[in-house]
Amino acid sequence: MLVFGRHQSKLDYFSFADKTYLVDDIPADVKVSQALECTGGQGSEAAIQQIIQHIQPMGTAILMGVSENPVGIDTRSVLAEGLTLRGVSRSSREDFKRAVDILSSSPVTRERLQNLVGYVQKVSSIQDITNFFDSALTNYWGKEVMEWDV
Repeated sequence: MLVFGRHQSKLDYFSFADKTYLVDDIPADVKVSQALECTGGQGSEAAIQQIIQHIQPMGTAILMGVSENPVGIDTRSVLAEGLTLRGVSRSSREDFKRAVDILSSSPVTRERLQNLVGYVQKVSSIQDITNFFDSALTNYWGKEVMEWDV
């Protein structure tokens, strides 16, 4: 598994990866058959373009990063290489049940995913929830987790 990112400090969390690359330092010969774009926001367009540059012909890119603005995609290269782009951004109840099953039975998976958590706060009131969102928007990297105490 290869992981690409803009910040070495964040890439260091992916200790289970076979190799990590800073996006400004990817060797031209690095190719993948599948890619997940999780950047979202303003970085989506650049991330998708890099995927197109480094994916093998007939490869699949899963687009998961949500952007509020339209992003350009080099359709000429997508078509010429026979790439598949698939968008996934919502989960069903069944997806969450399966995720709980996986996390319940796999300590290794739990440990790896814990690296993505940047902020945890116990909430027990509406004001705690408001404070959580105010703080999480500006102060932390990674996923924010509310620990419900109600």
